[in-house]
Amino acid sequence: MASSPPASTRPAPSPGQPGAGANARTRDGAPSRPPNKRRRRSPGWVPDEHGAWAMLSVPLLIGVIASGPAWIHLLLAAFWFVGYFAFFALGQWLKSHLKKRWFPPVRAYALATLPLGIGVLALRPGLAIWAPAFVPLVAISLGCSYRRKDRSLLNDAVTIIAACLMLVVAFDAGGGVLWPRAWVGAAIVWIYFFGTVWYVKTIIRERENPAYTWGSMIHHGAAILAAPGLIFLVTGIWSWTTTALFAALAARAALVPRTRATPIQTGIGEIVASVIITMLVLTEVF
Repeated sequence: MASSPPASTRPAPSPGQPGAGANARTRDGAPSRPPNKRRRRSPGWVPDEHGAWAMLSVPLLIGVIASGPAWIHLLLAAFWFVGYFAFFALGQWLKSHLKKRWFPPVRAYALATLPLGIGVLALRPGLAIWAPAFVPLVAISLGCSYRRKDRSLLNDAVTIIAACLMLVVAFDAGGGVLWPRAWVGAAIVWIYFFGTVWYVKTIIRERENPAYTWGSMIHHGAAILAAPGLIFLVTGIWSWTTTALFAALAARAALVPRTRATPIQTGIGEIVASVIITMLVLTEVF
């Protein structure tokens, strides 16, 4: 019976063939890693809600500028953004119904958020008064995530309320004194951002849903009077600039969904509109 060739003369099995394993090598002699052995990072580390960045930034920025920038705002901003990462990761973990692979970012961001929150309260203990306002909003949103209703209008409404409330918190942190105007500014920003929820849904996810089309038209139509009306309450002056802006947003909401606008084009439009609304609130309200 013929004997098998010595091990030194046998051809090495190529990756993917029987016998290829930890000792398999590529053509240049480097160890080959089997594709099915690659470690994958657990999900939930990077928020994928692109519209959230404007909602996080605009109210905070308005509150900082309106009250006057202070050092506390740097720590507050860090707490706000890292806290959002923790909130997003927690929502995704709940949405997965507590699967282990979704938990690492929850733990990491929670541990990062805690010292930042303690630092904010150490510098401005009075800001703790705002915590009870955020608790029910966060609880409702996380409940929507657990029920996998995180894209519902209810969840959008409460998360935008929480985001706009940061305008008032940042205003308080900077020692602002024009409280009625701060609340009006937060309300106008909420009107704008909740309008974008309707607008984006009629372009992407609910394009063929007449209920969303009508909802968007009603919201934007009401905003033409509501936004300048709120400014009139605190200034006694009717803001025709605000009226024109929200009329333009209403026209956009009526016309753009009928076109072939892409998500990228929609996103660029929202960036421009967010910059304009920031400038308008700062000039017309404060």
